[in-house]
Amino acid sequence: MASAPVVSSVRSPRRRGLSLQTHDHAEVADIVATARGRYPGIGPADVVEDCADALAALDAVWQAAVHALTAATPADPHDIDLLSRVKSALTRIHSREVERVDHALAGLRDATAELDQIDDPAHLLDRAAIAATNLGFDRAMISSVSDGRWVPVAGHIERDPSWASQIVAAGQEHPEVIDAALPEAEMLRRLRPILVDDAHRLPRCYATIIDISKGQRYIAAPIISCRNVIGFVHADAFYRKRRFVNSDIRLLGLFGEYLGSTMSRLMMLDELRALRVQADGITSRITELERSWSGRTYRRPSLFRGALDAAGPPSPGRATAASVLTRRELEVLELVASGATNARIARALTISEGTVKGHMKHIFRKLGTANRAEAVSYWLQVSA
Repeated sequence: MASAPVVSSVRSPRRRGLSLQTHDHAEVADIVATARGRYPGIGPADVVEDCADALAALDAVWQAAVHALTAATPADPHDIDLLSRVKSALTRIHSREVERVDHALAGLRDATAELDQIDDPAHLLDRAAIAATNLGFDRAMISSVSDGRWVPVAGHIERDPSWASQIVAAGQEHPEVIDAALPEAEMLRRLRPILVDDAHRLPRCYATIIDISKGQRYIAAPIISCRNVIGFVHADAFYRKRRFVNSDIRLLGLFGEYLGSTMSRLMMLDELRALRVQADGITSRITELERSWSGRTYRRPSLFRGALDAAGPPSPGRATAASVLTRRELEVLELVASGATNARIARALTISEGTVKGHMKHIFRKLGTANRAEAVSYWLQVSA
């Protein structure tokens, strides 16, 4: 996944880091203070707030110490000691970043395993908001996007669930129209997550949500189905107030991709269920029609023969129906005997009225009858 765009009205930080542990912060501050007494141009230690600042400060100390060692003969042991301390601090900070990424990846794996068991879209979104906070964030919000309108649908703040409900309710009461000036429009265009560095200074933002959530920095990722953005997932570190690393952006982007594919699966299942209901209805109707017409059409030829055999030879000049009539003509004659009109016969047999009239002419000729009444009378005689 490519790096996310940074949307900021103030600055785009060169690097973004995690919060420092207390003893790491103290060690970096001491290294910087020692370096300031030896090398010109080293910044003050009080600007080191998180891992990003620490890495930048340690890098500056490293470069200054290497330059001093290169210029001095013989090498000053103080410079060598400072380089050793810088290397140890860098190793610890990088190791903790790797540990956090591993922990976040484990959280992503556990979250997807849990969400895979859910087959209800509304329940999925509620649980997805909770799962997003397990990726290393304090707060998360899931929104739907349809026809250019952005509507929050679920949110989670572990420390204050009622606040999350208020944020979602406010968004549902005042949906946002997504225009080109809104940072989230970038996700619609590029299908990639974004990092918003300072929402309050942006010329355009979702003011309703920003005001009630008091958020400033956040990450947002698109929820994509069939190359269309159907929603957003937003997350921030409101309580920890840490800045974000690339792994945060990548993780939320992956989570958004997963939600998109899962929502696509659930929507497909809903459509399949609807089709199954329709198919069951059609099957039920077919069965009903089969039962309604069974015994009235296709079994008559054998009954004709039995009835004619029992009745003896037909009257002179008349042939037996079973021997001279086709199967379709027998079906037509049976329906005529039941009182059906030509129109009803046509509907029952899925033929035209003209075809019905043609069958009647053939029946009259083959049976030696002059009209429908005689044909029916003949039918009743042989089927009695």
